[in-house]
Amino acid sequence: MSDIRATTISALNGTDPITLTKQSAAKAWVNFNGGNGSDTVSINDSYNASSVSDDGTGKYTVNFSAAMSNTYYALVAQTEDGGGYNDPRVINHESSQARSTTAYGLYHWHIATASLDDATKINIAVHGDLA
Repeated sequence: MSDIRATTISALNGTDPITLTKQSAAKAWVNFNGGNGSDTVSINDSYNASSVSDDGTGKYTVNFSAAMSNTYYALVAQTEDGGGYNDPRVINHESSQARSTTAYGLYHWHIATASLDDATKINIAVHGDLA
């Protein structure tokens, strides 16, 4: 059996990262501050996420750097909340950017309080094909 060992894999030009097309790796992911407490909405780390907008209390839009091929991608999300709640939910929001090939809008909702709430941190991973 052979081993392939590398510290860097790059595109043919030797500098750009490789483009993932049909692999099962996440095509976009982001960890961002949700504005809870003294934090402002900002990206901590990401891949293929160009920005996150604050659309109001508990409402956000994640913008992709490279477009997805269609709107049938799978998105999983997880939140970290310092508010003492144990049942936050992340759901799609109703704006025109709710689910497009270039952005995904989401709400951070608490069942116990039946209200939108800013999260401490939100983590999102997107699986599907790039355009």
